[in-house]
Amino acid sequence: MKKNLQIRSYNSASDFNKLLKFNLELSPDENETIFRNDIENPKAKVLVAEKDSKIIGFTSVSFPYWDRVAIIHHLMVVEEYRGQGVGSFLLKEIIGLCESENMKKVTVQTALWHWKAIQLYKKLGFVPIAVFPDYIGEGSDMVWMELDI
Repeated sequence: MKKNLQIRSYNSASDFNKLLKFNLELSPDENETIFRNDIENPKAKVLVAEKDSKIIGFTSVSFPYWDRVAIIHHLMVVEEYRGQGVGSFLLKEIIGLCESENMKKVTVQTALWHWKAIQLYKKLGFVPIAVFPDYIGEGSDMVWMELDI
């Protein structure tokens, strides 16, 4: 998969609408304002995965600097490219950014039903810390995971 795969920094002018559309397809409960606040936050970094000039995934992380804990807000890969290492590659890159920002931990929340994402995070060393039942409504349990770096 890594052939022709490029990871680059987010470009607000050319990427926002593409990433918003992608995000809303996978997370319809998240509105444009929340999404914009996450990825255009001055304390955030966004990485975009492209193959043959087509966006196939992205991830975002923020560095709020309280207790040196970074927060991953998004990790999304186009369905046809899942299981090919794109998500792992993006996560490794974002963890490297966290290390360069001198973070002590990286945290992420994901839906409890999203077992493939949970397995990916575990594979890279994240451990489950807590489960929040009905986090954004009935039946929407979330798991909080973290990685010491």
